[in-house]
Order: sequence, then structure tokens, then C-alpha cells
Amino acid sequence: MGLVRIDKYCPKCGSLLDEDGKCTRCGMMTYEAKRMKGVKLTKRMKVLIPIVFLMAAFATIFALTKLMHGSYFESMNFADMERRYLLNVPQSYDSTMLVPLVIVLHGLSGTPRGIEAYTGFTAKSEAEGFIVTYPEGYGNSWNVQFGLGAAFTDNIDDVGFIRALIDSLQEKFAIDGNRVYVAGHSNGAMLAYRLAAELSDRIAAVAPVAGTIGGRAAFNSYLITIQEPTQPVSIIAFHGLRDNAVPYNGSQIYLSVDESVSFWVEHDECSEGPLIEVSEETIKKIYGGGVDGTEVVLYAFINGGHEWPSSATDEAWEFFESHPKKG
Repeated sequence: MGLVRIDKYCPKCGSLLDEDGKCTRCGMMTYEAKRMKGVKLTKRMKVLIPIVFLMAAFATIFALTKLMHGSYFESMNFADMERRYLLNVPQSYDSTMLVPLVIVLHGLSGTPRGIEAYTGFTAKSEAEGFIVTYPEGYGNSWNVQFGLGAAFTDNIDDVGFIRALIDSLQEKFAIDGNRVYVAGHSNGAMLAYRLAAELSDRIAAVAPVAGTIGGRAAFNSYLITIQEPTQPVSIIAFHGLRDNAVPYNGSQIYLSVDESVSFWVEHDECSEGPLIEVSEETIKKIYGGGVDGTEVVLYAFINGGHEWPSSATDEAWEFFESHPKKG
């Protein structure tokens, strides 16, 4: 029978130790075995800890990516007020590629979710790969310097808010500064006209639906119109000939559609047109040859009322695509 080393025996009961240094009888583990096990565990932890941190980093990136894409509300502080906006970032968004930004403005008493559903711009955003945002008006209204709404009554700085919103989104996302566009309905269309004038350095084109460039706060008050833009801005306007809320031919409150269009034809210095195209549903007028390739287009809907036409979103986006800011 061969000799057996003493370190193979349990110091407590004298029984044999297994290969890990643990007694086969009483289960006691020797000090040396415990020390070696700690060394092995430490080495294993040195390998596992970086893996755990790496997994956590990937999980964080995945979570942020999930938050970045899709439709959700965000808020920002402007002029000591919290201002909300609905945002849709398409699934195709890649932060290494510049994308257009479309701002869609609801009408009086409207909401971001309401105008999103009404216009279908989120579906268009996903299909075409642009970011779209639907700001929320103060008291569900916009300050266009005339007409109705809490924003006008309380003299809310909506032009400043939209400028700050553009700045904020450009900090967060890869937005092309030459492809910032605005669309709006009714009260939102009037703000779109105002933004085109006062933010002409930031906005490439606008699509007002059922709006006007000017009006009065009351029947006997003085006329207010948008200011003269410092840069050309392309316009595609949509208006129903049977609109009773903001009449096509104007009223004691609102300027007419023709006056609104003529303002932009003059300031964009359009030298061509109008080219007139007539169909069963629309009368389309195109004024081309504007400064830096700008155009002014009007769709008059023969039987249209105070509504967002079903074709307006597609037509507006096609127009936006072909009219980035130049110069």
C-alpha cells in the first residue's frame, strides 16, 4: 500500500479529502482549499464583471433607441411655461443621416393627437422617413395676432416657442436645417403663414389649409397682417370654396385667399404664372420662378368646406420634398 500525503486528510476527523479539499465525511473544507476557491472566484469575477457592465450598456442603448423611435409626448420649458408637443420619429431614423422636420399645427380647440389622426402625417412620416411634431397650443389655440383664442388674448409668444422647438429638436436629432416645414389647419394655418414670415430664415416651405395671412380681432378693429419675410419661402395653400368659417373670398374679419396668395407671390418674386389646372374637384394655380427656386401653389377645392382635404397631406409632402431652402 503506497503512502498518502497528509494534506489529503481532514484535520478534524482524519477522513480523506476530495479533490476540492472538502472532507468526504464531515464536509469540512481546509483553509488552503477555501483560499484557492476564493482565488478561482476572484478570477471568474474579473471575467464576469466586464461582461455584466457590457450587457447593461447594451440594454441602456436598446432602451434609448426604443424611446427615440415611435410616437410620444415630450415637453419643454419656454417663457416660464411648460409647452408640450407630440413627436413621431420614424423607425427608419438613423442619427448619421440628416432628415427633414415637419411641424403640424392643430386648429382652434384642436389637439396634437387630433391633428395627427386628422392629417395622417405620422403614417407619412413612417413611409417617407421624416420626423414630424405636433405642438400643443396654449389653451388649444395659437396667437396669430387676430381672431379668437386664449393664445391671442394672453399674447403668447408662439413664434418664439416654435423657434425654440426647432432648436431643441435639432439638438436631439439629425435634422436638416434646410428642410424644416410647417403645415397647419385653420388657426394653425394662420400661424403657419405667420411663421413663414417671421421665421423665414428657418422655414423652407409651409402648407396652410383653410387659413389666411390677416384679419381683425373684431368687426370694427384695425386690420392685422403678417410681417414681410426677410427670405423667400415656398407656399402650398389649400382652401375650400365653400368654407364658411374662413371664407375663400374673405369677410369682415378675414382677408381673402387671393390676397393671401398674392402676398407670397409678390414677396417670393414669382415671375411665372399662374399656370391653371382644372379638374372636377380642384382649381390649381401655380406661380413659379420665385427667388431661390420658390413657388406658390394654391389648391381651391370646388365643393370643399372648412376641412383638411384627403389629398392635402400627400400633396404637401411632395411639395416639401421638392422645395428645400436654398442660398
